Amino acid sequence: MIPARLLRLSKRQPLLAVTVLFLVGVVAGFRLPPGSLWLCAAGAAAGLAWLLWRGAARVGLRGVADVAAAALGVLCIGAGRAAWNVARLAQETETARALDAPQAFVCRVKSDVAVVPLTGAAARYTFDVGPVTWSDGTGTFRIRHLPVTASWYGSVYDGRDAPKPNEVWRLNGRLRVETRRNGQTHAYLSTGKGERRSLRLASAGDTWLGRLGRFQRDAVRRVTLGIEDWDVVPGLNQAMLLGSRNEMSEEMRRIFSMSGTIHVFAISGLHIALVATVLIFFARFARLPRLHWAFAVVPLLIMYTIVTGARPSAVRACGMAVCLLVAPLLGRKPNALAALLATALVLHFWQPSLLFNAGNVLSFSTVTGLIIFVPDFSAFFRRCVGSAALQKKIQMLDAADNRVQVRYLRGGAVVLRYVADVFAVALAAWLVSVPLTGYYFGRVPVGGLLANPVVTSCAFMVVTSGLIGLLASLASAWVAVCFNAAAGFFTMIMVRTAAITASVKWLSFETAPWSGWSVAAWFAGLAVLAVWIRIRRQPPDGLEWLGEGMG
Repeated sequence: MIPARLLRLSKRQPLLAVTVLFLVGVVAGFRLPPGSLWLCAAGAAAGLAWLLWRGAARVGLRGVADVAAAALGVLCIGAGRAAWNVARLAQETETARALDAPQAFVCRVKSDVAVVPLTGAAARYTFDVGPVTWSDGTGTFRIRHLPVTASWYGSVYDGRDAPKPNEVWRLNGRLRVETRRNGQTHAYLSTGKGERRSLRLASAGDTWLGRLGRFQRDAVRRVTLGIEDWDVVPGLNQAMLLGSRNEMSEEMRRIFSMSGTIHVFAISGLHIALVATVLIFFARFARLPRLHWAFAVVPLLIMYTIVTGARPSAVRACGMAVCLLVAPLLGRKPNALAALLATALVLHFWQPSLLFNAGNVLSFSTVTGLIIFVPDFSAFFRRCVGSAALQKKIQMLDAADNRVQVRYLRGGAVVLRYVADVFAVALAAWLVSVPLTGYYFGRVPVGGLLANPVVTSCAFMVVTSGLIGLLASLASAWVAVCFNAAAGFFTMIMVRTAAITASVKWLSFETAPWSGWSVAAWFAGLAVLAVWIRIRRQPPDGLEWLGEGMG
């Protein structure tokens, strides 16, 4: 029975089966003992040889043996990719731990620079770097796979001379390696308060990444035109629009974290979708054929992702958008689940260690939950607010050619659908994110279920107004100020909503970090809920024909 079901699954959803098997293999590869790479390669080769001998490439999988061979090959490819990464990581970790004296490390600044004031005028500038190279007289060493975070010490007045994203620096200091809670190793490079001042080797403008960084800094200035003195609003708008979260104060971080709404400041699906919408609007305005939208939109979308920091959630969203835009060129119908699976497959093959990145796991899990639950949750909430009944009435009136009432009722139907859909998205995202938030941060943000509908709606308006203001600033500063002010107004509503939610203690409470078994049990319950919803799904009521041809 089970092999037959696996065979049917491999035929109906081959990409789903391949992605799941590959990710399972990656997880297993990180747990295998050292030296398992050749074993994984042998398993992958055996599975591929069987399929070639059976001619599966021409006629497809014809039996349980073919499915087993294909599954073995994909599992071994995933495990081998992770094992190769582990081997390189172990080698780099051993080399880094062997360092017992200060070195001159040459590296590129990869992330935004966080400034932490210390006593007096002293400050610590923290940022991610990579790759890192150094020489000790016996040879040159290089770190590519081991994550490295650098701490550069200076004065709070050193903002102009401090490291900036995409610059190349020689940092004089010490390197130490620590093991984090998830079992992954991480290196920390500290210049030390008493060390010789480091040296900038290449400014941001010397590379194409640096020029993109300069464009980002110019964009940061433009999105705050006219609202520079609006207290915390400029920094929050910069964070939402361009990913410059270092401009957020610690107080704002605490408020949005406790209210369960900090996710709106991560450049992710909302931002990528809005940017893609704006770009598609211009493509349609230029009368570019639908089939060719990808040629104009995809490069600009990738550039926006890079400029805003290329964080895992943004890369995931950009990958999905690219898949959806490219699908028509390949003769395929755009499909959100297929785009998510393809993005997960490519992204984790490129960097398997992302499976242990909290932002990456939260991003993929949340979007998966949205794809699975939102359609049914939305239908339920639409029935609760009367949207479904109103839509049926509109269909009947439209079929009766009663245009006057239809025109008035459609406006109300749009509002009701929007309210229902916002609550459906908030509930689905909350259900999926709760166990992961508990596992990574030891906190259950109950208030997020209440605050997210308001905050997410405001974030939509902030991003829309801000992007229009950014584009308008290229032609008219006055028009940009108007749109920036509108974005600032919705930002103030967000701040007020988050502050009220965070002030109620029981809406966000700390717990002991959730165990892996607790997380697995929660997701098992969600799987049962998804199956139950589909079993209980109502059959068509016979009125669907009224809507045919509408729209």
